[in-house]
Amino acid sequence: EALINEPEPSFQSEPSPALSIQEEPEENTAENVDTAPPDEELPTIPTQLPILQNEEIADKPLQPSDSEVSTSTVQSPDNTPLLSPHSPAPSPWGQGSSGTNPPPEETSNQNEEPLIPADTIAPAAVLEIPECGASFAPDGCVIATTTITINWSSPDADISRFHLSCFIGGALCDDFPIVATSSGSFVLNVSDNTISTITLAAEDAAGNNSSATINVETRLLPIVINEIGWSTADQYIELRNNSSRELSLDGFTLYSATDRSPYSELRGSVAPYGYYLIEYPDDEAILDKTADYIVPVVETDWTLLNPNGETLVLSFASTTIDATPQCFGWCGGGTRFGHSMERVRPLILGSNPDHWGTNNGFVIRGKNASGGDILGTPKFRNSINYLVSNVPQSEDGTILLTAGESPFIISYDLVIPNGTTLKAEAGTIIKFIGDRSLIIYGSMHADGTEGVPVVITSFFDDEFGGDLNNDGTTTVPRAGDWSSIVFKDTARAIINNAIIRYGGKIWSGIPDTGALVFADGASVDIKDSVLEHGNGY
Repeated sequence: EALINEPEPSFQSEPSPALSIQEEPEENTAENVDTAPPDEELPTIPTQLPILQNEEIADKPLQPSDSEVSTSTVQSPDNTPLLSPHSPAPSPWGQGSSGTNPPPEETSNQNEEPLIPADTIAPAAVLEIPECGASFAPDGCVIATTTITINWSSPDADISRFHLSCFIGGALCDDFPIVATSSGSFVLNVSDNTISTITLAAEDAAGNNSSATINVETRLLPIVINEIGWSTADQYIELRNNSSRELSLDGFTLYSATDRSPYSELRGSVAPYGYYLIEYPDDEAILDKTADYIVPVVETDWTLLNPNGETLVLSFASTTIDATPQCFGWCGGGTRFGHSMERVRPLILGSNPDHWGTNNGFVIRGKNASGGDILGTPKFRNSINYLVSNVPQSEDGTILLTAGESPFIISYDLVIPNGTTLKAEAGTIIKFIGDRSLIIYGSMHADGTEGVPVVITSFFDDEFGGDLNNDGTTTVPRAGDWSSIVFKDTARAIINNAIIRYGGKIWSGIPDTGALVFADGASVDIKDSVLEHGNGY
């Protein structure tokens, strides 16, 4: 291998025209052998020299190290300065005044296209129910119509699809779900006394999505006239809210269609499923209840004592919401004993005379101005609403008693005819007033559970269903408070996990009395149940 005779270390300021390393081919003789000390390592030229990439460094003169000897500066054929194999590698960031290197500066390739940020913004889902503009609830949608118009849209232009769902009581509405790629509208027809949960989901081209939900509560009778009470001096009218929302009474008017007296523009609000009490002539008409509205003294003609009765109307913005019937007098109640006139069920039309009755005198609440009992239920569930006989029968002939509406009352002998089924779900409570019986010709199903039984007991049994007559411990239950459950002929019964007690009245001279349950040729299956505190079983 040829040896390179290097001159003293130097750096050319002028670039060489081409890469050139002079070598003289000589014979390998003793005369030409280098006589350098054997311990000194001879430098070699690499086969490829590193080319400086940084223009800023390339323009600067290289400074040799005091401890190194460099070869001659060489240049590439295109006059680009090259590092000699023994040149110290300068810092790519230059040298600062303190002798340390600053951090690198970020550089960008001008040939690369700029990065576009990913779309992560969810589109707006716009769900509108025009009917909700006439809602009776200030903070929700309670409407007196069974027609719901659903409009959906989005202000965003990159929507890929809409998904619309509707559920009522956990069941999917007919014709749903609806999937669309553009804004649209749909008219939904629902049943009265339902809550429709309508949800719109919007998705854009990038896969972002958002949703909006509106609960629409349909109540053709959102507020009703529920009870009317009067005596010679004190009078009251009770309204009931049938919805799950607080309702505003702004815009409501209560008046007599018979003689325009009373005529009261109401105000305030009614709590969910709550009551609104109107009193006259002052707040002492019901001594232990606070009036929500007191009829002004200027309305001195306000009276309910017309012997021929009156038709009371509850209206909203001139539209009749509810009204009482004309019954050639009042359709219940009376001044003789002071019983109030009560609505049988709050969700049925008030204009039907059959939907009203007289307080039963057992379930009572409130004190009059003199401190005596009011034979009514102001701001409380109506007494005749407890009656099993007033529970509507379904199309398949079932009378369903639920735990949510319990307790129920049987105040006279109740007959379940052939073809009809009395069904009591777990947690249902049935109370008997007086020596009455439940007589079954059809079917009875009492479907209790181990922890939630069906209970059939005395009206005076406050342990189950509470103190309905509001007398504390003045009255207590006893064996024989009521008669029997009697299954006749071809009747069928399945009673599971029930508690039956305080019945079995013994009738003098009448055989086969005194039993809590009596089967007369019927098929009765009783399991996992307790029969107690009776005169017979």
